[in-house]
Amino acid sequence: MPDLIEHLSDYSLVRLLDIGCGDGAVTRRFVEKLPTITRLVGVDRDPVALDEARDCLQGLEPDVDCTVLQANAETLPFPDACFDAVLCCDLLHHLADVPAALGEARRVLRPGGVLVVMEIVADVQSSAEETGRDMHHLKAWVDRVMGIPHGESFSAHTVLQSLADAGFVIGWQERWPSEPLDPAHPADAEYIAGERSYLEDYLSFAEDSPDYPAIRRAAARIFHRMESRGFARQPQLVLIGRK
Repeated sequence: MPDLIEHLSDYSLVRLLDIGCGDGAVTRRFVEKLPTITRLVGVDRDPVALDEARDCLQGLEPDVDCTVLQANAETLPFPDACFDAVLCCDLLHHLADVPAALGEARRVLRPGGVLVVMEIVADVQSSAEETGRDMHHLKAWVDRVMGIPHGESFSAHTVLQSLADAGFVIGWQERWPSEPLDPAHPADAEYIAGERSYLEDYLSFAEDSPDYPAIRRAAARIFHRMESRGFARQPQLVLIGRK
């Protein structure tokens, strides 16, 4: 994150909107590293996540005026040009209408404001990253079975093209890889075992679905690869787009 913060320091960012803020953990880290921000609004469609975000962001006040509220990314309840920056962290692949959401993000930004996107991408450079990507796609499949919007990750090219189509000018971008975990290393093997246990529990949500046998077969292949070839989380494309 240091390179991202360094580039954002060139802008006068006071009012920040985090779309899809989740539990607020990333939002808080972001604001703590940008002391110019004095107004923060986080939105999410999940009321449970918003309760967690309220607790997480509480410690930022009174230096930062914090508000969290329920809203959809495609229909933001804010007037035009009312934020200096909009943050979207691993949001795009959860959206039903990416162009509409990016259009809304651009609408609420002031002229010269910035959109910060941190998005896991499908472009992988190792078998460990490939396993991480497939694990994420499996979880997305389970979510869709449960009626939760969750698509597979996009390529970096698709993300960049989507922002360009929405009228953003890309000012800076970087690819953030994850450290691969080696199953031959005891500490890494323990972490991989924890990831397998977590995924096993996650799959149970789809037990009553007709898709469940196929989901289990896909999981078995992923488990084998995790324990034989290693595991790494998907790389993340991080960028700044200017309105």
